[in-house]
Amino acid sequence: MEYPDKGLLLFDSGARSDVGMILNFIEHKLKRKRQELKLVVVSHMHPDHSGGARELRKLTGCKIAADPRAEDWYAGVGGRVEHLVDIALTHWVASKKGKKKKRLFFPRKLKADYNIEDGETLPGFSDWKVLSTSGHTNCDISLFHEETSQIYIADNIVITYKGIFPPYPMYNPKKYREAIELYKSLNVDTVILAHRGMVPLSKINFNQLEGRIT
Repeated sequence: MEYPDKGLLLFDSGARSDVGMILNFIEHKLKRKRQELKLVVVSHMHPDHSGGARELRKLTGCKIAADPRAEDWYAGVGGRVEHLVDIALTHWVASKKGKKKKRLFFPRKLKADYNIEDGETLPGFSDWKVLSTSGHTNCDISLFHEETSQIYIADNIVITYKGIFPPYPMYNPKKYREAIELYKSLNVDTVILAHRGMVPLSKINFNQLEGRIT
C-alpha cells in the first residue's frame, strides 16, 4: 500500500528469496527509496509470508508487526521440525510451478517490533484494522480497510482453476469457520488474496468453500 506522506505498507514479506524483487519494485517501479518502506505486516508464519521480513527490516529499517502468537509458531522441537517441513513444502510448490531453486531458509523467530491484537489499528497506518482470523494457523490476521470496503486475508481463501478452497494445512477448522463468518458479516466489496490479488466479494462462493472445510 503506497501513501504519499506516510510511506509504504507491505502485507507479508514473501519468502526470503523475494526480498530483492520487493526492493527492486520499490526503487524502480514505484520510484521511491527503500527506506520509505515503513511497516511489514506478517499475516502468519509460513515461509512465503514471513520468510523475508527480518531481511527487509535489515535492509530498509522498516518495522515488523504480527500477532503475538506468531513468535511461538516454530518454537520447541516440534516447531523446529515444522519449520523445516514448511520450507521443504515451499520448495516443492515452487518446483511444481517451474521456478528455479532459491535460498528459502529463514529464522524461526520473527522478533516483531509490534504485537498487534484483534481490533487494533496498524502502527502508523491507522486506517487499517487488525482482525484475528486464525484457523489456517494459530496466528492468522486479516487487515480491514473500512473506508474502501476491502480486506486483505492472505491465504485464508485459495482460488484456483478448480474452484475455491480453504487453506492447507488446517490448524483449527472451528476457528477457520468463525473467520469465514466474520468475513461474511463485514461491509466488504473487495477481498485481497495473497496468491490471487483483488477479488470482488460477490465472486466468492462461500457455500462451496464451507463445504470443503474438514
